[in-house]
Amino acid sequence: MSQVVSKANMRFMRPMILALVLVTMGLSAPATSHPAASQRDYTLLLYCDWNYSGCYGAWFYSEEVTVVASYGQLDIFPGGSWGYSGCPDCMRMVENYGPAPQPVEGGGGEACAIPTDFHQVGSGTDSGSGTLHFEYTWSSSTGNKADLSACEMGERVSGYTANPFPSPPFKAGLSPSDPTELSFEATRDAEDNHQTPGPFVTPFTGATVTASQIYRYRCPCNNNNAWVTLMGPHDIVRTVTENGSGGWKFVISKSGSSATINPLQ
Repeated sequence: MSQVVSKANMRFMRPMILALVLVTMGLSAPATSHPAASQRDYTLLLYCDWNYSGCYGAWFYSEEVTVVASYGQLDIFPGGSWGYSGCPDCMRMVENYGPAPQPVEGGGGEACAIPTDFHQVGSGTDSGSGTLHFEYTWSSSTGNKADLSACEMGERVSGYTANPFPSPPFKAGLSPSDPTELSFEATRDAEDNHQTPGPFVTPFTGATVTASQIYRYRCPCNNNNAWVTLMGPHDIVRTVTENGSGGWKFVISKSGSSATINPLQ
């Protein structure tokens, strides 16, 4: 339980001939890499082949366009402005592309909302029957949590030191998926309840099983929609030990908090 690489907002009017004009675009740079206070202007690239048999073009964010090679006639029109061209077809077609789109704030188009300030609310609590309860909350980079509707929050638990759990003392056949992965929409806060299916099995004996947990998010507009870790890893430790009174107890702990069943029966 626990967004994102912002693709450049491109407005294609006709297909580019990429075999002839190689253009590198800042598709992998996160939106926050652009100065927030600046505006992003557009540049119109028009390509005319050697024989003037065709003209192809597209709008790009100006700072995200670098011409690394060109063959034939390449014309660049910042903001769609007019300029000399050796290709009559392209000169005529500038009008067909219309005026440049309106400049937009740094970041490009709509802001890419991602979760920020992910944190635990208070301490973990023992909610009974060996369940360790946690609550988590976070904000949106846009200031509006509803903007995270396209994003997922999630948890990943992996690396169990014993799987299946030893039995006794744990329930026979207790074998969680490794990794265990859960996710949900990022517009709501999270509760995480760490439980251990029972019953415990006699004769009781000492045993410990540890797993590693992270909380994470992903958003279509960020990091190519790949998971980004927000918190962790931290250990979830389940232990059966003697209780000092002639019996046995179970303790589950994480992040300095624990829940207990004492005595085990």
